Amino acid sequence: MRHRYLLPIVVALGLSIGLIRTPEPVAACGMAPPLNGHVDISDESAIIVWDSKAKVEHFVRTALFTSTSSEFGFLVPTPTQPDLGEVKSDAFFDLGRVTAPRVEHQKQKSSGGCGLGSSKSSTFSAEAPGLAGAKPDVKVLAEKRVGDYDTVSLQATNAPALRKWLLDHNYDARPELESWLKIYTELKWVITAFKISADATARKPAPGVPISMQASAIRMSFSTDRPFYPYREPLDQQQVNADGKTKSRLLRVFMIADARYDGRIGETGAWPGRPVYSKALEKASATESIENLKLKEPAALELKDREWTLTEYEDRSSPRPGTDEVFFSRSPDQSTLERPSHVIVDYEEDDTPGLIGSWPFAGIIGSEPLLFLVRSPDGFRGKSHEIHRF
Repeated sequence: MRHRYLLPIVVALGLSIGLIRTPEPVAACGMAPPLNGHVDISDESAIIVWDSKAKVEHFVRTALFTSTSSEFGFLVPTPTQPDLGEVKSDAFFDLGRVTAPRVEHQKQKSSGGCGLGSSKSSTFSAEAPGLAGAKPDVKVLAEKRVGDYDTVSLQATNAPALRKWLLDHNYDARPELESWLKIYTELKWVITAFKISADATARKPAPGVPISMQASAIRMSFSTDRPFYPYREPLDQQQVNADGKTKSRLLRVFMIADARYDGRIGETGAWPGRPVYSKALEKASATESIENLKLKEPAALELKDREWTLTEYEDRSSPRPGTDEVFFSRSPDQSTLERPSHVIVDYEEDDTPGLIGSWPFAGIIGSEPLLFLVRSPDGFRGKSHEIHRF
């Protein structure tokens, strides 16, 4: 039996899985891929909308994948069975515009020079060793096509049974995965498996040649006692990361809640994700964000009537300390927070002869990349032209 490969990767929502149809040799990558294939995550973002009254979390995630296969997916643990729906990717751009740094212009006489303004600012087995006596105690709660994904929500009484189910359904669930699954079966959590649908990706990579793709954003709505972000990694993946073989990647988490919240790993662990923005969300932006979730009435209408705080976190850690989930609780610090402003220098005409032409400049202002164009069609008259935030 040919098995779909199950990658030992936690990528934003949960544990990534790779689905490789035709194995081709490729070099090993830092994400600890399955044999003959790999998936890298170059950028990932998530939105958490926390309904503290109903104890419901609405969780949306998107990521840019680079893969040697057009088929891949991931496993996501949640305390209860989730309701799934597709979300417009515009949701992330809309919130990103809200939390972007303000742009401040300063005029300066040209002195013939140029500069940037600144501010302070693993081998897999197709067999199932040790699973011969495992009972098929796995319940399929729901199956659904959502956006680019085929999904199935599972609940199991024990980890060996769940791993056997994955193997029986053509996933290469290696033995090391069992300890990760054991945590969630003991907690009686639900595991939802996502995989890219066969017809969702028009581009097919050449053997061993990675392509970049961004699948549709998916909303998961579920009941929970406290909001959280799935962050835990399998032990062998933690070891791979500790060996320095994983590539650095930025994780952005936007949290819309009734107040500013702090994140911690488990009960007391420090999360390297730091808040970079926290302010009351304007009514129009809040309404737009709730509408993007595509919730059914009356839940959507009830949420729109509330006052919300938007907090953005950035996690640039490498490796990530994925020993538990990131749980959020109300912060004792309810002050507002913004990114340092970008200072753009507008050069005024000076008598000093200058260079003629246009030159692009790039640099880091505070923690944000910046690109602008200085134009000097007549002497040295500079003007800020473009700003790009990556």
